[in-house]
Amino acid sequence: PLPPPPPPPPAPLAGLDATLDGVIGDGENDGLMELESAGVGGEESKPVAAGGLCSCLTVGYYQPYFDIDTATTLIFIISATSNISRYLAKGYNYDFELVSFCMSFIYGYLVVLATALWAAFTYFVKLPVRYMSLMCLVGYSFALYIPCTILATFSVLSWPSIVLAGVGSTLFVLKSIVPVISARKEKAVTVLSLLVAAQAVFMLIIKFKFYSHSS
Repeated sequence: PLPPPPPPPPAPLAGLDATLDGVIGDGENDGLMELESAGVGGEESKPVAAGGLCSCLTVGYYQPYFDIDTATTLIFIISATSNISRYLAKGYNYDFELVSFCMSFIYGYLVVLATALWAAFTYFVKLPVRYMSLMCLVGYSFALYIPCTILATFSVLSWPSIVLAGVGSTLFVLKSIVPVISARKEKAVTVLSLLVAAQAVFMLIIKFKFYSHSS
């Protein structure tokens, strides 16, 4: 008689690849993921799933909602709408220098703020964080500026829409980092205050540099 066929190979664990796919890094519990698994703040050490508190600092968390380069899209929108607003206020006067300034300003702010947050977390607060996680967080915080700068084309909506974008962007970042940085309450206030100040300056530059002619 023929020998029985070999048993089929075991099926892979469902969802394992999906769980690991969106996490930035090499699979180790580094950055904010490491803080949670280490039990910062005196809590009992426990593993952190990809859908837990710090999943907000992973690409996979936002990818279903934003499958575009948010900063690049914002540059395009501001360059277009600011010139349209200028046209509505003063007639045709396309400013090519405005486009190059917008590109340098948006990309520069993205890098500077992400770097400043990383340095503050690493050296001041003493909570290690993945740099690319912060870069993604800051980049996606620009998303609200996209519809709001379109509304800012119209004079009556210029201030309200830009302020709304600035407040929403700031709250987006704060909601993501406050639960972790609050473990160092005495230093958290300083970092968060500087973050809010930087976001306010960014908002004002957007308003006065690109939409002041519509005021």
